[in-house]
Amino acid sequence: MVILKTKHLKAERLIGSPCGTVARVSDNGWITKQIFLEWAHSFVSFLPKDDDRQHILLLDRHSTHIYNLEFLDMMKANNIHPFIFPAHTTLAIASQQKSLNNNWNREGVQAVTRSGGKGFEKKGFFSIFPAAWTKSCTTEIAQSGFRACGVFPLNPNAIVDSAYAPSETYERQLAVNQQVRQLGYH
Repeated sequence: MVILKTKHLKAERLIGSPCGTVARVSDNGWITKQIFLEWAHSFVSFLPKDDDRQHILLLDRHSTHIYNLEFLDMMKANNIHPFIFPAHTTLAIASQQKSLNNNWNREGVQAVTRSGGKGFEKKGFFSIFPAAWTKSCTTEIAQSGFRACGVFPLNPNAIVDSAYAPSETYERQLAVNQQVRQLGYH
């Protein structure tokens, strides 16, 4: 599923998209609760119908994932257990996203070079995206991400304790608040 930043989906934007591509739109290009539910229905539809084993779905803490009772009910009904990673730890499994970003940039530069420096329009998205996606969605990159965050093989020490600590900005704000209180301001 690809989410495009636009109000209306024009057919020309899908030229070159891989077979089976589902495209949705949102005003800001971000996922919404409704788009996520549609993706979840699609995810469930790909599970083998005669498979009664339990499944796990690894997710980040995006609000469309964790504040979505309809999604959670759907997962429960289909023997899927969502695992929501703690804040500030999903970057450890973002190796595919990082790879996709790098490959997208590389493919974009090559496309601009081929066009003699002329940029490409929104309708050219799928002239670049499939190549970047194919290079990024590999078993090796997925396995690297799981190793990096200690999901598989299990390694509880893979993510350093400081990843769970408050940010420096938070700590600076605490210090400022303490100084304000000491000065008698509220």
